[in-house]
Parts: sequence; structure tokens; C-alpha cells
Amino acid sequence: MPLVEAPACPPSGPSLILLSLAAIIGLELLAKRFRLPPAAALLLGGGAMAFVPGLPPVSLDPELVLIVFPRNDARPRSNRWCMDQMAA
Repeated sequence: MPLVEAPACPPSGPSLILLSLAAIIGLELLAKRFRLPPAAALLLGGGAMAFVPGLPPVSLDPELVLIVFPRNDARPRSNRWCMDQMAA
């Protein structure tokens, strides 16, 4: 009788979050090692993660996303930007 392997249980909940954080840290270290922009490494890692079979879909509340990830132009980066805006 041949041995049959049990299907692997996909990570979910806290273990999925911990695995994602470990992947983010690893990708950041790889980006530094190969002198790549960290955003490019994270983009490639996210694209690779999209093809992993068995991962649950991620859905976020739009209001939560705006709180956690604020817009880039939400605050001025320098006083020069403020001066340019007042002069216009």
C-alpha cells in the first residue's frame, strides 16, 4: 500500500502575519545586500506571494487602510514646500 501524504495546511491568522513579517524583513535584507531599492524587492516578493497556492485572500477595510497607510502628501516634507504653496 503506497504512502499518501496529508495535504499541507496553509498558514492563517497570526502565523500568516508572522510569516509575512519574516518575508518582509528577509526581502529588505536582500535588497540591501544587492543594492536594490527596498520597494522593488517588496514588489517582487508580493508578486511571488500572489502565486503561492493555498494562501487565503486578504481583504482590508478601506477606512482602516487610510489610517494605517496615510497618503504621501498628507503633510509637507519641508518648509520650502509650504513657502511655495503660500506664494502660489
